[in-house]
Amino acid sequence: LVGDVKQSIYEWRGGDARLLLDLYLGTSENPFSIASEIEELDKIWRSGKAIVEFNNQFFKYASDYLSDPRHRSIYQKVVQQYTKENEGYVELNFLDKDLEKEDLLEERINQLVSYIQTSQDQGYRLSDICILVRTNRYGVEIAEALNSLDEPIPVVSQESLLLKNDQKIEILHLFLRLVTAYTEELKVDFLLKWSTYKNLNAAEIDPFITEFTKSEALEFFTLLEPYGISFNVNTYNNLPFYNRFEYLVQSLGFAKDSNAYLQFYLDEVLHFSRTRSKDVHDFLEHWENKKDKLSISTSETSNAVNIMTIHKSKGLQFPVVIYAYANFNLSYLDKVYDWIPLDEQDYGIPVTYQRISNAVSTLNEDYKLAFERNVRKTELANMNAAYVCMTRAEDQLYVLVDPPRDKKNLDLRTLLTNYLSSKNRYLEGQTVYQFGTKKPVKTKETKEQASFYSSLSSCNSARFLNTLTPGQDSQVFSFEIDYGVRLHEALEQIDYSATYRDAPFANDFQKEIFQILNNEQLKPYYAKPWQIFNEVEIAYNYTLHRIDRLCVKDKDAVIIDYKTGVESQKDIQQITNYKKAIESLGYTNIKAYLVYIRKSILVKPI
Repeated sequence: LVGDVKQSIYEWRGGDARLLLDLYLGTSENPFSIASEIEELDKIWRSGKAIVEFNNQFFKYASDYLSDPRHRSIYQKVVQQYTKENEGYVELNFLDKDLEKEDLLEERINQLVSYIQTSQDQGYRLSDICILVRTNRYGVEIAEALNSLDEPIPVVSQESLLLKNDQKIEILHLFLRLVTAYTEELKVDFLLKWSTYKNLNAAEIDPFITEFTKSEALEFFTLLEPYGISFNVNTYNNLPFYNRFEYLVQSLGFAKDSNAYLQFYLDEVLHFSRTRSKDVHDFLEHWENKKDKLSISTSETSNAVNIMTIHKSKGLQFPVVIYAYANFNLSYLDKVYDWIPLDEQDYGIPVTYQRISNAVSTLNEDYKLAFERNVRKTELANMNAAYVCMTRAEDQLYVLVDPPRDKKNLDLRTLLTNYLSSKNRYLEGQTVYQFGTKKPVKTKETKEQASFYSSLSSCNSARFLNTLTPGQDSQVFSFEIDYGVRLHEALEQIDYSATYRDAPFANDFQKEIFQILNNEQLKPYYAKPWQIFNEVEIAYNYTLHRIDRLCVKDKDAVIIDYKTGVESQKDIQQITNYKKAIESLGYTNIKAYLVYIRKSILVKPI
């Protein structure tokens, strides 16, 4: 086993540093069949001399403030040895504690820009620099500030790569929602976003929105044309699922200067249509569930400053690292919950899940023990996070030390100040402390990946397909596909034979529907008391199965699958898999029918 308790930083995901710590200290029974043998890995291959020495001395000093002697021991027992020949450099910058919040952010950004420019002057590329933060919120704040400079600094961050954060994606998806469910609220939201995108000034926005206030849906979309949006509702409704999205991109004028975000968005639409559904409402729900994770991917050779959380940086290294928000409180319990044992005779339950704070620690001995246990756990987690952050640098480490946030709890600023005092380095009023020396490096030349920074050209599939000249066979094939899709859409709307005439498209397929509803084998399953599920999706054996019609009653289930093509062994295999999926749900009496629809219908029980 290879591990480092000092880098255990995933306690909020259920990680428990005690598992490795007990093995290391020999304080728990060995779970393995062979005797343990400890080998200290004390060489650091990543960082320069000054960085290794500073971290050795600072964390050994800071560990004295940990409540648990076992936690103190892991920082004091091993002294890391540097192996790199370069000197390395560490700079602590104590931000002014008297600054207001807005002024503090401005000072932080100014320092970041200065560090970035200095590093570039020394020969480092932007991609050699990584800004580390504790949470994504801080990363977004920095990314937005660097992007809004008069001369923006390109950045790559988890948040900046999210599809939802691109302006065009935001407008496109809002327009999709408006087309799908026209409401006044969505209309106003879209108009505001569009006016911002078109850079309308304050004097133009009010008349622009007022013009559309009382318009109905069809009139609204027509009125948009003078403002750069050419959209026709009927054209949109008659397009297949994926082509609808391409049409929206084209209508909004985004196709001319498509970017990576649009390409990845359309890729997600295509993937969704192939694996999940071809229903716009389903995709809207999918987007809401996944939008915080869907992002573009970019090459590591892209020349931009990296911004990431400390947790994401674990295991990585960068020539220049900036700890942008050095601001933790060592033992502050923020929304920490734990199980507390109770007297079941008094309370009726053996345990309770309670928020842990200093206030509850005085209730009884169990609460006190839980409080102390979580304080020790939080101390180690915060110390470890700082350790991981400050050991990512190869050549240069910058630490922007925040003003104290809570005088009741020991914070990183105080730990650093006390450490400097112990080394006789602290001077009242001095804000910058340096260790080691900066040295210029040879500029690294790497090939830029133009696709990330330049506009991506897009290929509209409809425009491409219009250039093809179909032969007779392909025309027939296209007709058969269209016939099958439209027939399925009609049958999807039918629950019971008594109400089938209310279904859309029913009049287009009267003959086919009449034969199905009056077939002796099928007729019972288009009437009550069967409960009907059309186009239902069931996950089974790592596969999502989409069943045309499922009828259930008690423990009985009937599967009906419509086919407009020729009979195939694959059809039998497919509906057999459907039966296995339904059986896994607990239904014991399962019937299945393949319904081949031609001039007349053929029903095959499976």
